[in-house]
Amino acid sequence: MPSNRREFLIAVGASTTLAGCTARAPRGEPEYRLSVRVLEAADDPFEYDATVEQSAATLGEPMVLRSTYEHPGDGGAPEESTMPRSPTVFSRDSSAPGDAPAIALVDPDVAYDQRHPGCWTPNVDSITVLLGKLDLSDLPPGTIAHIDHAVWQNPRALENRKACLQPGTYAVALRFGLGVELELAVEAP
Repeated sequence: MPSNRREFLIAVGASTTLAGCTARAPRGEPEYRLSVRVLEAADDPFEYDATVEQSAATLGEPMVLRSTYEHPGDGGAPEESTMPRSPTVFSRDSSAPGDAPAIALVDPDVAYDQRHPGCWTPNVDSITVLLGKLDLSDLPPGTIAHIDHAVWQNPRALENRKACLQPGTYAVALRFGLGVELELAVEAP
């Protein structure tokens, strides 16, 4: 027997009216899934790795990608850091013509409102980009830098104002002075 209201709602998986208000069971089922493949590695002597930190986007949590750039050192313990603010990166669908929808990789801490819950298209006309160029080619030897990105649909690429994140395969250049290119696959379950 469930011990509290939340457990009860999860157990029954339905809307229930309690004390005069309607409460819905939490929706944690995936809305999208993310996978990544490195198409072009970092320029020598740098190393690059892409990992999916949050593979499933749900109603309230986006998919998150982590890029790791390393400048190998002299064998000592590397110094690791995570960028405090991830630069915004746009891409186009690599399997479609040039006018295909683009995704935007944004800082996971940027608080955009979704057009519709779980949709992962921001409720804005365009995504804000800070001007400036990130260049990691001067990363000191023995240093590892992590950059996290949340995956959103670029709202400027959509004609239908109610459209959601479009599943597809997207080529993304994350060069930052080092030649890196990825392929992101966004799938609807």
